This record gives sequence, C-alpha cells and structure tokens, in this order.
Amino acid sequence: MNKPNLIARLRQLGAFWSYAPEADISDEILTEEALRWGDVAEIQALFELFPLAYIKKVWREKLLPDTRIYAHNYYLALIFFNIKNPKKYILPLQKKYSRYERISQFTV
Repeated sequence: MNKPNLIARLRQLGAFWSYAPEADISDEILTEEALRWGDVAEIQALFELFPLAYIKKVWREKLLPDTRIYAHNYYLALIFFNIKNPKKYILPLQKKYSRYERISQFTV
C-alpha cells in the first residue's frame, strides 16, 4: 500500500477528520494516525513505508502519553514493537512524556 492509498483508507476509518481533504499530511501525522486508527493491515502498511525506529519514536512521543488509550498502547507494544513486558515499558514513559512534564519545560 502506498502513502496516498494509506491516507485514503485511514480517512475511511475516521482519521484526519479535522484536516481538509486537500491538506498535505506529514509523515509524522500519518504515522500517529495510522497507529491510532489503523487496523492490522494499515499498521503493516505503515511498516512498509517507514523504518521501525521512526514509527516507534512517533508512538513513544505521541501515543504513549495518552493514558486513555493504555490498552491500545499495550497491544501495539506487544504485537508490533515486540516488547516483552509492555506494562513495565509503558508506565515510565507515560510519566516522562506526560502533558504536565512537557508543559513544565516551558516555565521561564
């Protein structure tokens, strides 16, 4: 699956709802939305388009901080990133990348 087809498929699944149909979707947004909205086929297509290290970086920075999708992150960690103990891996990173921690870095 190429990038335009993946974007079209993800739009059908509900991703990019806040973007205009003609909007240019960056690789980072595509990766984040594919991990969030995609099923197995879409996530596998993502791994065909981008290197594992890049996908994992986006996942760590964008999806892991969201505690509302802990179960989804657990699934991604176990199945797609081959992490043996997802809970032990996810919880410290959720704290590290939490919204509070990111905002506190902006203090003057």
